[in-house]
Amino acid sequence: MNFSEIRPFVRYARYMTLSKNEGYVPMCPCDARLFFALDGEGVIEADGTEYTMKKGSVLLMGAGTEYWLRSPENHVSYIALNFDYMQDHADIKIPVPPVPTHRFCKENIIERVSFSDAPELSGAVYLSEIHGLSGRLSAIEREYSMNVLFHEIKISALLCEVLCDILRHLRAEAALGGGGKLDSIIWYIREHFREPLTNESLGEYFGFHKNYISAMIKEYTGMPLHRYLNRVRISHALDMLNDGDIPVGEIARLCGFCDIYYFSRYFKSIVGVSPSEYRKQR
Repeated sequence: MNFSEIRPFVRYARYMTLSKNEGYVPMCPCDARLFFALDGEGVIEADGTEYTMKKGSVLLMGAGTEYWLRSPENHVSYIALNFDYMQDHADIKIPVPPVPTHRFCKENIIERVSFSDAPELSGAVYLSEIHGLSGRLSAIEREYSMNVLFHEIKISALLCEVLCDILRHLRAEAALGGGGKLDSIIWYIREHFREPLTNESLGEYFGFHKNYISAMIKEYTGMPLHRYLNRVRISHALDMLNDGDIPVGEIARLCGFCDIYYFSRYFKSIVGVSPSEYRKQR
């Protein structure tokens, strides 16, 4: 199957903390697993490789991957998910615990998935630092715990976003060796979108050549810096048009556009209508 076909089903979501001298025996999960480190530092061994789990680290593994939650030197806190990539076994709603390695057999696996366009996901996937996942993973845990109307749909959408971000970072890391650096650059752009950012200014700030910055951004976003920056600006402009009565000219300025006419033309090219027409429709 293709990665674009995923419709995740989260079977279990929880916070978990391991303290010193507290750990588990080696296990094999019957469904996919995701661990995101919130605090402290721990070690998870997966497929025979040890991964250091510090704040912001994520480890993703498929069903049947042997893993071992090691006892931390002090403590470590995780958000952990049990999930399937598809909805075919959504009738199994009760959490399915992992099986000790010596008792595990392939028949225990709930879902067998292989991605023709994302071979990176065939084994254990590790990123030492990735910003932006904490909020969405916390939202998944909250939706799972509250169990309110349409929570499964919302959880599936949130996990889709998380998995897409993980795959993007893996591709950037493989192509340019800059997954962690790129994360910081993208977040800097999102925080400073009002400023006249260029590949040169970002290169100077982060200590990279402008061509390297340009290649990393295009690898991650699929577009050059100026287009990505303007997309971020338009996203903020939409929020302002939806939420208040700020004049269009002021919105253009607050979003980093120095020319209201350019802002209006670019807005229309993305949204399909001018800012004023969009506000009237809303």
